[in-house]
Amino acid sequence: MKGVFAVLIALMLSACASSGGIASESSVQDLKIANATNETVKFVVFSDLHIGLNETNNTYKMFHYNNLIVSDMVNEVNGMKDVGFVLIVGDLTKDSEPKNHKKVLDILSKLNKPYYITPGNHDVMKKGMPVGNWGAAELAKNYPMPWNKGSLSYSLDVAPGVHLVSLDSASNKSHFADWGGATSTEDLKWLDQDLAKNKGKTTILMTHHAINHHEGINDPLYYNDNSSQIRQILSKYGAHLAITGHIHITNIAKNGTLTDMSVPSTSTYPLSYTVWQVSGSQAKVHTVWYGNETIMNIAKQEFIAAKKNLTQAEGTPSDRDAIISLAGLDADEVGAKADDSAKAVILMIGDGMGYSEIVAARMEKAGMNLSAYSGTSLNLDHLDYNGYVSTYSSDSFITDSAPASTAMATGHKTNNGVISQDSTAITKKKDGKNLTTIAELAKKAGMSTGVVSTTRITHATPAAFYSHVNDRDNEAEIANQLVASGLDVALGGGLKFFVAKNQTTPTGGKSKRDDNRNLLNESIAKGYTVVYNGTDFKAANASSTKMLLGLFDDDHMLYELDRAKSIDPEPSLANLTDKAIQILSKNPKGFFLMVEGGRIDHASHAMSYNDTIADTLAFDVAVKVALDYANSHNDTLVVVTADHETGGLSLGAKDPAKYQAGVNPIFASGLIEIPGSKNNYTTTVEATHTAVDVPIMASGPNSEKVSRGKLDNTQIFEIMREALRL
Repeated sequence: MKGVFAVLIALMLSACASSGGIASESSVQDLKIANATNETVKFVVFSDLHIGLNETNNTYKMFHYNNLIVSDMVNEVNGMKDVGFVLIVGDLTKDSEPKNHKKVLDILSKLNKPYYITPGNHDVMKKGMPVGNWGAAELAKNYPMPWNKGSLSYSLDVAPGVHLVSLDSASNKSHFADWGGATSTEDLKWLDQDLAKNKGKTTILMTHHAINHHEGINDPLYYNDNSSQIRQILSKYGAHLAITGHIHITNIAKNGTLTDMSVPSTSTYPLSYTVWQVSGSQAKVHTVWYGNETIMNIAKQEFIAAKKNLTQAEGTPSDRDAIISLAGLDADEVGAKADDSAKAVILMIGDGMGYSEIVAARMEKAGMNLSAYSGTSLNLDHLDYNGYVSTYSSDSFITDSAPASTAMATGHKTNNGVISQDSTAITKKKDGKNLTTIAELAKKAGMSTGVVSTTRITHATPAAFYSHVNDRDNEAEIANQLVASGLDVALGGGLKFFVAKNQTTPTGGKSKRDDNRNLLNESIAKGYTVVYNGTDFKAANASSTKMLLGLFDDDHMLYELDRAKSIDPEPSLANLTDKAIQILSKNPKGFFLMVEGGRIDHASHAMSYNDTIADTLAFDVAVKVALDYANSHNDTLVVVTADHETGGLSLGAKDPAKYQAGVNPIFASGLIEIPGSKNNYTTTVEATHTAVDVPIMASGPNSEKVSRGKLDNTQIFEIMREALRL
């Protein structure tokens, strides 16, 4: 390349944690480049992926989610139609581990554009590393680069008139320092010969260790030991642009006519990559900041936990020596600099909803049309993270809703039939120790709290968040505890447990209490607005309503298919969720809300496929309400899961000989084997719960923790508690 590339990178954006990628165009300077290509070449540069890294006490290498970050960036680059290729300037792995090199290869295989790597000091076997780690031979064998006769250097034309040289600065056998770089004498000779052969082309040099000395950085291990020799060769043939990694900064140092651009690290806070466009004598550089806000918040917290200066990292180009210690700050000051906590948590429980119910609901949403199905998704499909949850109770592989909800509400296992008491409780006989619920912790912290369900509001799942009894069937006592709990919003069915014995409910039903307490009157005296039907519910003004008790049926609320046919329909679960959020979100300290699609379970018990799917779809509409709120309030954690699966729904084939004949849904847990028979089954009165794991999905602060392999249902409590800093 004749002449000089002018490359100036934009300052780091302080808003690096915003949602979506944000491109910042650099300043551009026009300089004449003799014999430069007239082609416009656009490419992306990644640096320092550090796949496998798990170190939190080092300035930059503190990040745990590199696989996800790089995969997200690959997907983003795949959408850039005018990008020709991708450069990856070293340190692909933590320490040349075979498993992590294989992860890199797998991630990069997803790129729909050619990519070119240069090895970094973490990518090649050095002294002190395990024997099995990859050396130069393994890299050359596994990475599809046009290696130069066994060397880890190579060159090729990446576009007409544009020549790329990748120069190894990491694998010299005489250089074993972690940070340092060296290029072998043989590779320096090869570089001279290669540039001589390609004289007159626009040449881009890619190497991991910097060529120039960068102002303010005095550690020689940042640089290539052969820098002066490399600069002489580049100058000899008019190649004046070097793209390097390792230093993890975004400023530019110049020495004579050489511009050495050290690109930002993909695994450093703030996370970013660069998009380059070279056209004639002009070069543009865009910095694209990683846009997953949840991940960025975690990175921010880890940065502070490592006693590093967040303002410096966010606000200006910086180097390692510019980092200021936070050791002198007290805990409150540190917390104030990285407040990544949630202000609100919305826990959504599809009672009885397993993977089969979700798939069936998606198929029904597509009208059982295979062509439409590929483009059909549920709202719960769009949460950021997903995983799976074990549901067993203290005394059974197969849980009921009481201990399952207790686990989520309190973080503790208990026995079937017991609500928010520990496992010393004997069902229906003896109390155990009361366990503190997430709603009670939130209330104590000054937050608003609420529960919403399509079941009786005194049923096991909602009850676990505000009551403590050894018998889930003691719903009159549970109702007492609801009124005493201080919940700000409670919406569901169950009127019959709120009026005195011998009294009728507002809807004309009979009381199920055995005392003279009228909890409706007591609730009104405590400040609740109390409503019993859809019309009054709709009329309740969320902006002026402080506390709302809505009881819309003597028993459970209607199945969705029946509700939709009513003259004055009960509010939908989505309506209930929306009103609850409107009321609770007025509290500046935040809120906790549990929403249950409770009748999915009942329909599955009854082996009613149509009701099961209709109520699952209705629950999914409520999920959208929560997500819509969270999308405009990024301090909201939304968790969607189930307390257990019900029915063992099987989506097998109608015709075993012809799968195209369609799906035959069967509630398999409603079948039991006839004793002494082979493969003969009889149908039970109702299908049972099952012991299978259930799905979990989440978005918002702390949501990434649902994706770390198998969770136990007790861990859901911890994820919510940590998010709310309770």
